[in-house]
Amino acid sequence: MKTSSFSALMTATISILVIESANASKTSGEKCQIIGYNQSGEEVGLIKEGMADCKSETSTCSGTNTAGEKKAWLYLPKGVCEKIEGGKVVK
Repeated sequence: MKTSSFSALMTATISILVIESANASKTSGEKCQIIGYNQSGEEVGLIKEGMADCKSETSTCSGTNTAGEKKAWLYLPKGVCEKIEGGKVVK
């Protein structure tokens, strides 16, 4: 087998493994919103600015959420969200 063909085969194999790994984690995870309260007692989102995995009303893609955005969510392994104070599983 030529070196370039072998490199192409390895690159394709690694790409498939990465995609399959990402798909496997999505099937065993869930979306989690984390809500808390500010000093005025108002509900606010607790996911740090730019750290959400979501697309919401005010952000268009992963990592663009603003601080305090209640619709922001993280993709976490199943069962983790319920263990976080203020965590709520969303569909």
